[in-house]
Amino acid sequence: MAPAYHFCVSCLENTTLKECLMGELTGAVLFLQTPPTGVGLSDWYLKKITGVPFLMLNALNLQRGGVERLVVYYRNLKPEDRQRLQGIVDDPRKNIQLEWASDPQQLAEILQEASIRLLVNGSAVQSQIEVRQVLGGDDSSEQSSTYYISRHDADRVAESLDDFEVVEWRQLSVESRANALVCLAGRSETRVREARDFKIQQRRLLKLGGLSNDSLMDRWVTRHVSRYFTRVLIVTPITPNQITWLHMFMGLGAAWYFYQGNHTADLVGGVLLLVSAWLDSTDGEVARLRFQESRFGGMFDIIADNVVHFAVFFAIGMGQVQATGQVMYQYMGEGGGVGFPDVFFVDAVGDF
Repeated sequence: MAPAYHFCVSCLENTTLKECLMGELTGAVLFLQTPPTGVGLSDWYLKKITGVPFLMLNALNLQRGGVERLVVYYRNLKPEDRQRLQGIVDDPRKNIQLEWASDPQQLAEILQEASIRLLVNGSAVQSQIEVRQVLGGDDSSEQSSTYYISRHDADRVAESLDDFEVVEWRQLSVESRANALVCLAGRSETRVREARDFKIQQRRLLKLGGLSNDSLMDRWVTRHVSRYFTRVLIVTPITPNQITWLHMFMGLGAAWYFYQGNHTADLVGGVLLLVSAWLDSTDGEVARLRFQESRFGGMFDIIADNVVHFAVFFAIGMGQVQATGQVMYQYMGEGGGVGFPDVFFVDAVGDF
């Protein structure tokens, strides 16, 4: 007898045959809540936080956290709202598989699929780090807003999402985590309930825009200033790479002033170099907040840094030669200009 092959309907409709045979995608359901009175659903979830539409922000955070298939749910989703929200499908930053659901019974069936690991509150700004930790089974990082609910209660869960309250998840929460659905309600400080919360969330994310390996100078001085630039530029069409170009040209401008070898020019050069350094932090902050990081952008940033460093050190030395007539400053400028980039390019080879 010939072997029987069984394919799930969702695989046939939503994935390639190759994906179906290779295994199920790690899935999540992102449920949307009704916005405040007088605001349309699509208008609400297309509002931007750090330059990214609210719905897209959560989709990208889930994607970065390890989710490969995302079902967006809202009961009785209107065609016009879906059409407007569908625009995120064409975003080049998205490579997650996206589906839509609008019927509680349909949702209950989806929640019982073994590949659906998470049920996520779409009215809170989710953290990709927390998503990654939860999917990886890291119990030490669990928040009070994480609940485990039996898949046998999928019908009750689906019905409860119309007027979602955390207390209902607490009541349904179970001790056993075997085959349980992980529900991310979102911490209270991450939830968006009214219009002013969009600005609150943007400020919160801006404070998280630094890097774990920041120097003390970056952490206590540079980041505090660069965030002002980021706050202004994040809502404009300017790209991180364009900010890098701006930082490089300002740094070269600083070098030109240092080269003049007089007190006034040195002061102007110092101011330009400070602004260049702040912009050097801004490009990375904007890239991370907008999910626009790239290998090219990272390398371009390193190259721009070292072009500025070389030019500034060399120009300071030559400026002092003009001011004092002592040739030793030329050698010092050349040595600093050549040596500084060498150190950074060695690091860059290791990183890239």
